[in-house]
Amino acid sequence: MNASIEPQTGLPLAPFPSDGPPPSRRIASAASAQQLVALLWQANESRSLRNAAIQGQLDGNPPYSPTKMRAAGRAGDPNFNTLEASALLDTALVPYHDLFSGDRHYTRIITNMGEGEDKVTMSRIISEEVDRTLSRWKNFDFQMQQMQRDFVAFGRGYLAWDNEASWRFRKVAQHRVMVPDSSEIDLDRFEGPLVILHKWPVSALWSMVRDKAHAREVGWNVNEVMKAIALAIPTDPATPMDPIGVQQQLKDNDLYVSAKSSTVQTATIYMKEFSGKWSEYMVVRERAENAKETPGWLLERPDKYDSLMEVITPFFLRVLDGSWNGTTGLGRDIFVPMQLKDRLACSQANAAFLRSSLVLQPSQALDKSRLNLLQVGSVTWVPEGVNVLQSSILGDIESTIVVSRELSNTIERNTGIYRPSIERQTKGNPATLGEFEIRSASAAALSSSTINWFYSQLDRLYEQLVTRLVKAGLSGGENQEWSKEAKLFVERCEEKGVPRAALKDLESVKAWRTIGNGSAITRQQTLNSFLSLYPMLPEDGRVNLLEDIVGASGSQAQVERYVRTSDQEDLPSDQLDWALLENAAMKIGAPITWTPTQNNLIHASTHLQAGSAAMASIEQGANPVEVLAFVDAIGAHTAIHLQKEAANPMSKQALNQLEQQWSDLAKLADQLRKMLEAQQQEQQGNQQQQQKQVTETDLKQQQVMADVETSRMKAGELIKLKKERQDADIALKAQKQMADLQIKAYGESAKANQPSK
Repeated sequence: MNASIEPQTGLPLAPFPSDGPPPSRRIASAASAQQLVALLWQANESRSLRNAAIQGQLDGNPPYSPTKMRAAGRAGDPNFNTLEASALLDTALVPYHDLFSGDRHYTRIITNMGEGEDKVTMSRIISEEVDRTLSRWKNFDFQMQQMQRDFVAFGRGYLAWDNEASWRFRKVAQHRVMVPDSSEIDLDRFEGPLVILHKWPVSALWSMVRDKAHAREVGWNVNEVMKAIALAIPTDPATPMDPIGVQQQLKDNDLYVSAKSSTVQTATIYMKEFSGKWSEYMVVRERAENAKETPGWLLERPDKYDSLMEVITPFFLRVLDGSWNGTTGLGRDIFVPMQLKDRLACSQANAAFLRSSLVLQPSQALDKSRLNLLQVGSVTWVPEGVNVLQSSILGDIESTIVVSRELSNTIERNTGIYRPSIERQTKGNPATLGEFEIRSASAAALSSSTINWFYSQLDRLYEQLVTRLVKAGLSGGENQEWSKEAKLFVERCEEKGVPRAALKDLESVKAWRTIGNGSAITRQQTLNSFLSLYPMLPEDGRVNLLEDIVGASGSQAQVERYVRTSDQEDLPSDQLDWALLENAAMKIGAPITWTPTQNNLIHASTHLQAGSAAMASIEQGANPVEVLAFVDAIGAHTAIHLQKEAANPMSKQALNQLEQQWSDLAKLADQLRKMLEAQQQEQQGNQQQQQKQVTETDLKQQQVMADVETSRMKAGELIKLKKERQDADIALKAQKQMADLQIKAYGESAKANQPSK
């Protein structure tokens, strides 16, 4: 493919054709890439010179050129840097470093897996383990501070990944990153090219292609790399270059060869293709003057990345007009007035020297040898014929002081984005040291918009870092420190109950937002104001508040010294008393709850001991029904402690023992439950039998009583009938007697009335 010029940028990039398919590559060849790098370097030359001057001022370079001062015969005049610019930069860096590391947490991660408390717990564990991993990386804070220094001083800072598999980034100096002038800081619209300049020690570049098969597999052009290394290694001019010999030298002692060789200067170009993917190319920065061959790619990875964020994360201090190269920082804002202040300071010093010097005037022509002064202790002897005059060479120090003060005001106004100006006290007593420290620290606070802009960029960094960390931990990969740390991260998450699926499916990765707007004093005051809410907070909220207050007042390293954090074991005595009170509550059936501040191991052990003792008390006559109710309550509550403690890998052995005790107690409780159920069934059967027997006896008794009653009734009827019969017999007899008497009487009467014969 032949190189072409893109009309919009004037760079050797293939434009989108008016007809036909788009080209697969926008950079046609390594030669086009070298041309592109040269054009970007030329366009960036003025900015590089300006930034070099700014860096010199920050580094302490004097305001005047020493060479020019000597040429003008002023080598002895004051020429010094007040280092006020460097001090201003250090002050401006404070709030940004506080935003990044002012809390004990770095990230806040949420997984998509799970619901409710399970989701919250897994997200917390992942965040904590990411924080732990970052804290174990010794260069993490160093790389961030280096980036922030460029970020504040020049308006942009860069963090990049050299290894596509590693989660550890490195700071890239701002002057080694180049983009076209038309580039926007809106990364969704930015299409490249982005160029990173790099100086390779021979040994470092050699390590990339030492394993030739692997090097070719990942995109390295081994032959071109060896050519570049050969050109960097000094050789005998009489001896032609021997590529095989160069390789042998590197194999024998690559560090020695690297030490005596020049660096290989390369340019890595990242370009968004028309496919939507980003390609990565590397070329030697400049073609050698005596090179006859067409340059080739050192590294060639077309359509390698989905996003530029997989390679580099830029940080921009201010948005301004949205232009990448238009962003500026503190260095440019203060350069001119600070240079004038340094020159005025030199002028003031020179004037002070003149004012304090001794002015002599010869009364007659004298040669220079006779003008020498003689000093003996505190006494100065003036040669004869020389008059001492009152100094008439008075430097105008007052005017320089006024101008310097006005320049300070200008600088203060220009640096408002970095720190609000400290209000000067013009009346009353001078501020105390404490008051001054508070006002100074408060002056380092940033605006909300500035903070949100910084955090949005930090979010992008952490999102890519965590993605790489999870991928490296799950895939295994290289046997390097970063790979081992990634594996350990995954293992710790799994030990605490977070499955791999939860690590693969993350909802969001955000930077932890600190309190105080970048000011430690403001954070401390804000946290202290929360103390009024302390009684209304849940237990874990109280612990968190105390931890934050201690961390804000001292340092995060002192938190564990003064506050028993949630991942520390509480004092056994306190926890034991708490657990014993819960045992007493469960005996009477009172409800109890689990809290995050409870020591799960102590509570579980205390509860299980009480349950075992209760089971043993049955043999001494304890009510088995009450014992079973108590053991069931203990079992349910202890299960919560065991579940919560399962997230702590440090107590795995103790947890296994407690789980076994819990299982044994559960088996005893089941046996007791079955025994009580059997007894209950037996009692119910006996009661039914007894009821049946009682029923049959009652029926018999009732039948006997009925029979007795019947007999009684029958006897009564018989007696009554007999009596009635007796009464009837008596009555019949009486009637018969009466009838007999009547008959007898009638007979006697008739006989009496019968006529006598």
